[in-house]
Amino acid sequence: MEKETILELINIAHKFKSVYSRLQVYRYLKIKMTLPQFNQIVNDLIKEKLVFERDNFLYTEDMIESGLQKMSWSRSIFARYRKYLALITKIPWIKYIGMTGANAFETCNEIDDIDLLIITSRRRLWLTRLLIMRVGKLLGKRHIVDANYFIDEDNLKFYQEGYFVAVQVMSMVSVMNPNFKNKLLEANTWIYKYLPNAEIEDDNPFYIIKETCKDKKPLMPKSLDRLNTKIFEKYKVYLREKFPDEVGGNLILSEGVAKLHTYNHQKLY
Repeated sequence: MEKETILELINIAHKFKSVYSRLQVYRYLKIKMTLPQFNQIVNDLIKEKLVFERDNFLYTEDMIESGLQKMSWSRSIFARYRKYLALITKIPWIKYIGMTGANAFETCNEIDDIDLLIITSRRRLWLTRLLIMRVGKLLGKRHIVDANYFIDEDNLKFYQEGYFVAVQVMSMVSVMNPNFKNKLLEANTWIYKYLPNAEIEDDNPFYIIKETCKDKKPLMPKSLDRLNTKIFEKYKVYLREKFPDEVGGNLILSEGVAKLHTYNHQKLY
C-alpha cells in the first residue's frame, strides 16, 4: 500500500514533466507515515530499480536526464527575467510574491513564462494587476509573467480546497517577503488534512529578490478604493462575456480575489 502510494505520487509529478525531491514526496503523501518508514520504503524501491535518485530527487528511469535539463532551464529563465521581477516587487501595494507550478518545481521548458501568486494590500488587487499588465506591455515583457492568481490580505483563505491546491501552496517558492508565507499557511490549516506529513519548506535564496515588505501610509485611499472597484467591475463584465461558463467555477472573481486560470488541474490528481 505505502509503496504503491509513493510510486503513484512520483508518477503524478512526471505526468506534469516534473520531479520531486525525496522530502517533497514525503510531504506530499496523502497518507500519514514517519520519515524513517518513508525512507526505508524509498530505499527498497531504489534497490528494486523502480525508482532512481540523483541529487536527492526521485525519478523513474525515463525522467532522469530530462528532469536535470528542466532544472537548468528553470534557473536560467528566472535569472534572465530577474530584473523585471525586481521591478514588480517595487509596486507599493504588493505584500508577497510566490512562484508556483513548473517554476516552483524547477521543471520549466526551455522557453516558458513565470507563474506567480501575488498578495496585495486590501482593496488594491485590481490596481496592482492593471499596473503589472500595463508596465509589462509598455516594456514588451507582458508574456513573461503569468499573473493570473491574486488575493489581497483580507482573503488569505483559498476558496478552493483539495489536494492539488495544497501541493501548490506548500511547494510555492517565495520571491518577495518570504515570512508572509506563514500567514498564508495559518489561514489555510485545511492543507494538513490532505498532506498529513507537510511542513513549511525552506525558501531557496536563489529566488528571493526582496526579503521584506514595509507597510506604507496609503496615498489617496478613498480615491484609490473607488478606482480599484471600478477596474474590478469592468473586468468582471469582460470575463462574463468571454467565459460565461467559467466565472464562478474555475474563474473566481471578487474585489479581493482574482483566480483567472480557466483550466482545473485538480481533476488530474
